Amino acid sequence: MFMRDTAPGGGPDSVISRAARALAREPQVIASALDTYRARTGMSEAELAAWLELNLPRLHALALCTKPRPSECDYSAAVMATARHIGCNPDRLQQVLCVDRAVHEACER
Repeated sequence: MFMRDTAPGGGPDSVISRAARALAREPQVIASALDTYRARTGMSEAELAAWLELNLPRLHALALCTKPRPSECDYSAAVMATARHIGCNPDRLQQVLCVDRAVHEACER
């Protein structure tokens, strides 16, 4: 499928949205957690964005952020900082990251 290099407003064909999709299998970025959460809940990208209290361009920006590591001594503060930076609901971002971690820990067993 042919995709334009940019789309107004960060639409589905924008560079940032394509980058977010490309990184969905990279465990160190939030894109992978969002992908896992969508797979578990059946939410569309637009539904997930709304649930996190974001528009699609901000969801794509969130996807490109580095995932806080649970081993960090200030994990909760790192999640809060990411949520504040992006402008999403911090409790819901925490939920997304928890589901992602649980799924990957179960896969490692």
